[in-house]
Amino acid sequence: MKRIYADAAATTRLSFDARMEMNKMCVFYPGNPSSSHEEGRAAKEKLEEYRERCAICLDCEPNEIVFTSGATEGNETIRNLSKSYMSSNIEHPSALAKENANLMYADSNGIVYLPSRLQVFPKDSVVSLMMANNEIGTIQFVRQTANYCHKSMSKNILVHTDATAAVGHIPVSFRELGVDFLTCSAHKFHGPRGVGILIVRNGTKFTPLLTGGKQERGMRAGTENLPGIAGMTVALEKATQSLYENAERTSKMRDRLMEGCLSIPGSHLNGDAVSRLPGNVNVSFDGIEGESLLTLLDAKGIAASAGSACHTGTSEPSHVLLAIGRTREQALSALRLTIDETNTDEEIEYIIKAVRESVEYLRKFTPDRMK
Repeated sequence: MKRIYADAAATTRLSFDARMEMNKMCVFYPGNPSSSHEEGRAAKEKLEEYRERCAICLDCEPNEIVFTSGATEGNETIRNLSKSYMSSNIEHPSALAKENANLMYADSNGIVYLPSRLQVFPKDSVVSLMMANNEIGTIQFVRQTANYCHKSMSKNILVHTDATAAVGHIPVSFRELGVDFLTCSAHKFHGPRGVGILIVRNGTKFTPLLTGGKQERGMRAGTENLPGIAGMTVALEKATQSLYENAERTSKMRDRLMEGCLSIPGSHLNGDAVSRLPGNVNVSFDGIEGESLLTLLDAKGIAASAGSACHTGTSEPSHVLLAIGRTREQALSALRLTIDETNTDEEIEYIIKAVRESVEYLRKFTPDRMK
């Protein structure tokens, strides 16, 4: 049976070009970039070359880029910068404010608006708003948020955006967003796992999370993952160069997939119907249990999810779906299908058919009062 991969929001396949670049680094550049010998100098030169190339893709200065192990590390770094940290209530767990009093609330479509109480938020606070939600696909007003915090406030409020779900799928310009920090992970755009980027605007107050060594200009200790950075750079360049073409094609498949899923009686779209990532479809189905639906789809050769891969293995409903007003039952009945340019129209039609058949089958065992 040919498998269909519809879980791109969890991770994407490593591209051939990225793998070849990683192999080259492993074979021909064995040195530590911090070493002073010839091998170390050669590795350092490649490291800085990749930094410059990533900066071009993300529209920032090379010296604003800090290479990390991924967005979780970057998010945690930013979350620890200030005791006055505010986030939306639909952030990834690594960027979620730990105090309920410091949450900004999303509406029923997943759009987050700044609360009026931000006017009395303490000096040197950090506000975090993800660029696009990884579960429901809603795209946020990050530029407007950053503009408000910087120009309407006089308290040196810093703004962070977790762009993990966005980079490689929609245009991302650090300069145009106007934020102070941006985080992302390579494996979301066909790069390797375990490597990412934290962008820190020049001149911004910053305290590293990982200390000890002087790597990354003292902003992140630990030997740089040169093969991973190499693969990420090539994947980022390819995704950026083909972004509009891929987004247009993926959006068409997404719309067809969304239409097909919503044609099933008792289905409800989660997230904004328009301001949405090109490949994201998140739907709840009345009268079924999401995990059972995933099991049936897996048996039919389809890889999908009920939400963020970070929550897999728990029986708790998605905090994102609860945050936008879904009931516990609706949240537990959700199906997230995330596709990209590697999928085909034929796969989309098969997914629609499989979802319909599976939902109808599961409802045969559901009490009438729950349908």
